[in-house]
Amino acid sequence: MGMGDVITSLPEEIARECLLRVPYKCHPNLMSVCRKWEAVVKSPRFYQDRKRFGLKQQFLCLAATLPADNRKEHGKRVRRICAYDLVDESCETLPPIPDFPDGIPHLSHLLSTPTEKLVVMGGWHPLTWQSLTTVFVYEFSSAQWRRGVDMPTVRSLFSCSCSSSSLIYVTGGHDDDKKALRSAEVYDVEHDRWDVLPDMKEERDECASVFIDEKLFVMSGYTTETQGRFEGSAQVFDPNTRIWNRVEDMWTLPQRSLRLCVFAFGRLYSFTTRHVMQYDVVKNQWVVVCALPESLCAVTCVTACYNGILVAGSTAGGDEKSICFMYNPVNEEWKTLETPTNLQGFIQSAAAVEI
Repeated sequence: MGMGDVITSLPEEIARECLLRVPYKCHPNLMSVCRKWEAVVKSPRFYQDRKRFGLKQQFLCLAATLPADNRKEHGKRVRRICAYDLVDESCETLPPIPDFPDGIPHLSHLLSTPTEKLVVMGGWHPLTWQSLTTVFVYEFSSAQWRRGVDMPTVRSLFSCSCSSSSLIYVTGGHDDDKKALRSAEVYDVEHDRWDVLPDMKEERDECASVFIDEKLFVMSGYTTETQGRFEGSAQVFDPNTRIWNRVEDMWTLPQRSLRLCVFAFGRLYSFTTRHVMQYDVVKNQWVVVCALPESLCAVTCVTACYNGILVAGSTAGGDEKSICFMYNPVNEEWKTLETPTNLQGFIQSAAAVEI
């Protein structure tokens, strides 16, 4: 459908510019005008053009504790996901995940894809604490959740990371019998299907994973027999050859910093209690880059954005007040972000989505 068919009184080029420049938060209004407008806004090409013409917006999807929506549950707090607009500093709560009105699964993974999608994977049921294999995908074009194909393997405390081609690689963790796993799987978000990968060379429970130069690095973790004693090595998976290789002594930082790793601006970073650390691939070692802001008492989550790294945590004093910074690795500058007022407690996970 041409854009000239949508706004018939304007030339196609001008009509295209008009709709593409409408902020994302107003897209529901566009879709309610008529079926033609709805079809245009929901089309993949519409969001591809927004990026191509430099009209994209970036949202930080934050998983945190929010007040309950139901008035009958006054005073109850549930874990929800909200989309924070970095430009106008507005924050909108996403619709509840289907089948989980009491909040998103505990310790579930929150990931974004290069195709404007948000994925919530695995975790524990917020009421029964049962291990889940559920996959939910939020389509920003339609502002709706869809249920994906379940994970093939029941696993907890696993690692997962998204590639540049919207493939989510799931590795390690443990099963319901607390046995550490060496299995690995990959989820194709666009085609909603799973593929089983070759097993890792050894078990990796509570590991962390990132993509570096299109290769999957699965760092640290421990085996069933060495439970709690975190490994210093990493396993590297090449999607082209489907072969795992081992890198010795890659992880030398504290255990807690494993979940605070992020690959951004061509480098791997991790955040300790007081410092930003950068991984030197050539020397296979971590080096101190800079100190954390003094007002940041503890870091709870990090995620890469187009203009820096979101670093969320708590203020000094332990009053459960969230604080957010944007760290720019290029010039090593910190910028304080306005924390959304409706958040209660800490931001537990985050993912950046470009729309």
